Amino acid sequence: MIFHDQGNTSISKLCLRCDNTFGIENGTSMFILKHMLATKKWRTDMNTKIKNSNPLIIVNCEEHEISRNKDVG
Repeated sequence: MIFHDQGNTSISKLCLRCDNTFGIENGTSMFILKHMLATKKWRTDMNTKIKNSNPLIIVNCEEHEISRNKDVG
């Protein structure tokens, strides 16, 4: 869901949509997003300020993580 948005939806709305889609507690997807960026599993342009009200473009991520998680949702 996050990878298919292509930067059209704000981070907060996209994470809330993921929480609702997967039936998980609100804020869980935001926590995961922050974790994936902090551990550099997902990459974005760090020269651009990250704001919850703006879209986020993930420019690079570890391929094995995507393929391993395809069965999750």
